[in-house]
Amino acid sequence: MLTIEAVDGRERDREEGEREVIERGRQGADRERERDWERKKRDSEREKERTRERKRGIESERKEREKKSDRKRDRKRDRKRDRKRDRKRDRKRDRKRDRKRDRKRDRKRDRKRDRVE
Repeated sequence: MLTIEAVDGRERDREEGEREVIERGRQGADRERERDWERKKRDSEREKERTRERKRGIESERKEREKKSDRKRDRKRDRKRDRKRDRKRDRKRDRKRDRKRDRKRDRKRDRKRDRVE
């Protein structure tokens, strides 16, 4: 049979052991929370980086579209300018041809009139 002190000692040891287990559990839980927090922080940073990359991608796509529309607008403006220049050149050529034809016709008419006189 055990003495009261021995029983008290065992109980004390058991309680102390339980306290140690509980304390280790708390420390483990603290470490686990710390690891979870670190993991969340890392994941959050990664997600932010992905978002920034996506945003950069979207911005570059937008810039590409704007460049494309700018080029399209420039081509349209150039075609308009070219048509205007071509019309001007054509009118000038037509006037020159008309004057030449008129002079030729006038000379011919004058010669005819001179012969008749």
